[in-house]
Amino acid sequence: MGFAAPVAGLVGMGASAVGAGVSAIGAMETGTAQNQAMLYQAGVAQQQAAINLQQSTREIMGGGLEAYQKGLKIAQQVGMQRVGFGAGNIAGATPQRVVAGTIQQGQLAQQVIAGNAMNRAYRLQVAAASDEAQANLYKFEGAQAQTAGDIGATASILGGVGSVGTKAMQFGQSFPSFGSSFFNASA
Repeated sequence: MGFAAPVAGLVGMGASAVGAGVSAIGAMETGTAQNQAMLYQAGVAQQQAAINLQQSTREIMGGGLEAYQKGLKIAQQVGMQRVGFGAGNIAGATPQRVVAGTIQQGQLAQQVIAGNAMNRAYRLQVAAASDEAQANLYKFEGAQAQTAGDIGATASILGGVGSVGTKAMQFGQSFPSFGSSFFNASA
């Protein structure tokens, strides 16, 4: 029968064992790499959330400042109206209504400016909450990828053990006189 066939059988068992080990390492590394990629994506999403929250605060502050500036312009306009009415010696209900209307329009404009700023801020806060949720999802996906890699590694090892065991049994049946009784299935 020769010596090459038993050696080839032993090499086949060894190759199956090594292949299982390499496959297991590959599965673990894949899981780790996917986990790291998801953690990176989570970090990016968290940074975007922080940027959106900062921008939200700036929108509120900017809207408040713009509303304040509008109030100053209206106050200046009301003052000019009063001076104009006084210089023209105009009195009565009409000038008072004009001034009251200007004040009312100014207050409404301030409210619109502030409301628009609050709406922009709210949209940014919602975007920040969405970014945080996405970051958590990325972290979860990364953990799942890591677990899948570990499970894949375990499956590779178990498959390799099964393959080596089957080859050992076949080897023992094919070459009962070669080696110890370990390879002999009938022992």
